[in-house]
Amino acid sequence: MKDIATAGIASAAERAASDPSPSGCYRPLELGGIDPDQGTLLFTDRSQDPFWDGLLSASRFGQFQQSSGWGAAKSAEGWKLSRFLYQRNEAIAVGFQILWKNSRFGKIGFASKGPVVFGQEKAEWPTAARQLTRAVRWLGLRALLVQPPDHGLAAEEALQAVGFQREKAQEVIDATLWFDLSGNEADILARMPGYNRTFIRQAERRGVRVREGGAADLELFYDLMIRTCVRQQTKPNPSSLAALKQVWKGFEADRSMRLTFAEADGEVIAALTSIRFGDRLTLWKKGWKDGTSKLRPNHLLYHESLIWAQRMGCAFCDFYSVRRDIAETLIAGGKPNEEQSASRDRFHLGFGGAPQLLPQSQIYFPNPVIRRVYALGAILLNAVRKRRSRRRRTAQGDAG
Repeated sequence: MKDIATAGIASAAERAASDPSPSGCYRPLELGGIDPDQGTLLFTDRSQDPFWDGLLSASRFGQFQQSSGWGAAKSAEGWKLSRFLYQRNEAIAVGFQILWKNSRFGKIGFASKGPVVFGQEKAEWPTAARQLTRAVRWLGLRALLVQPPDHGLAAEEALQAVGFQREKAQEVIDATLWFDLSGNEADILARMPGYNRTFIRQAERRGVRVREGGAADLELFYDLMIRTCVRQQTKPNPSSLAALKQVWKGFEADRSMRLTFAEADGEVIAALTSIRFGDRLTLWKKGWKDGTSKLRPNHLLYHESLIWAQRMGCAFCDFYSVRRDIAETLIAGGKPNEEQSASRDRFHLGFGGAPQLLPQSQIYFPNPVIRRVYALGAILLNAVRKRRSRRRRTAQGDAG
């Protein structure tokens, strides 16, 4: 996408001060020291940024978690937003959006699905990693948690080369399933296992119908999601109806967030939210009434979303998460064991999507002492976890 990714901001450092277009909100940073990448780091804290979203949606590394709509939604929850572009030779090479807030430990930042590279991947991942550390110091962050974009497995090595470390304490999604949307509607059904096609037909025969909702229906959706979380003993995310409304508002301008309901006999029994960004539709959050599984409402909701995404020109549908051990088993050519097959992921597995291992989260501490202490703590924690795992296996063997 040379017309977008290399056009840059014309001489971005100059246009940042004079251009009234969205790019005009960026300003060059005077960071001092020597920049080994020989470019200019630009900054904005503007929430809505069509220029950035255009860059992002044209890149295979771009995802909604780095979009200005997502940033605006998180800003309403108390996060501060800082967005950076790195320009070299009048082209944008790298960009990333950092959300940060004050904590008892100081400023803590998070870059979900960032950084994003727009040039040669192999050359620019090290650039992206170095510029992240410069941004951390400029913002005065005590720590930055990063999960690179889904296609950015090569970013892990570049991040670790500048001092990032594998982070294991936070529960960050690190595997998913992607469903290919090429071909026609018949091809979508053909890619599913036979039993799932049967479930979809059962839903239709049993009178389940799908309708689209809007902002006025968010409370109804949230109630279904909360009830589902209680049954599954999980924490709701978003954590409040107000937070959900902010996410909707963040994506309202281009109608990229969608809400659908499954109804039977005039009663809503299930609901699904999805977010379209670039060539991907992400099936985000869902909820359903207890005791309605025999009507197969979720199967019909997912099938309808796959058809809709294909019609909208999406290349694939992201099921958002699957356990990493299950994804590894499938990639190795194996079949899920009894425990894996009985997990919550069995519903997603039934659609036949391709397993994807995602880059794992990394954390950076600008203070080298804290960095070393954290590394030692991670080694000790890993040893404790291994010891506990061995004890559990021994106990299970004794019980058998």
